[in-house]
Amino acid sequence: MTDKPEVQFLDAQLCFALYSCSKAIVGAYSTQFSKLGITYPQSLVVVSLLEQGEQSVGGLSKTLLLDSGTLTPLLKRMAGQNLIERTRSTKDERVVMVKLTKEGCALSDGIAQAQEDVSCGVAMPPDESEAFRGQIKALNLRLRAM
Repeated sequence: MTDKPEVQFLDAQLCFALYSCSKAIVGAYSTQFSKLGITYPQSLVVVSLLEQGEQSVGGLSKTLLLDSGTLTPLLKRMAGQNLIERTRSTKDERVVMVKLTKEGCALSDGIAQAQEDVSCGVAMPPDESEAFRGQIKALNLRLRAM
């Protein structure tokens, strides 16, 4: 007979520690990004487009781990702010392509400053930060393989 597992209380849960940390860091970024008139998820779209250039909505969805029900309204708001352009692909009109506008590209300096401010606020040495990020990425891969 196997012993029944016991509930782990919040302080003992890795999941809760990651969840609360994630909320805290997104909150820190959100404070910075509100000065730019964007949200944290919108900043992820901008950074992805800066990094990879024009992308399909499907590609952005995969990169940012956001489903289309979340991403599509976000992109519509960004288009309304004139931060991105959405156009149909010339190869397949079912595919919507997304690219930054001049105004969207202009956010790069503000986003870089916000990243610097939050990084400095955390005060984690770069090598420690890199090692921690590596551990989180490895954990993410393990969880996605479950």
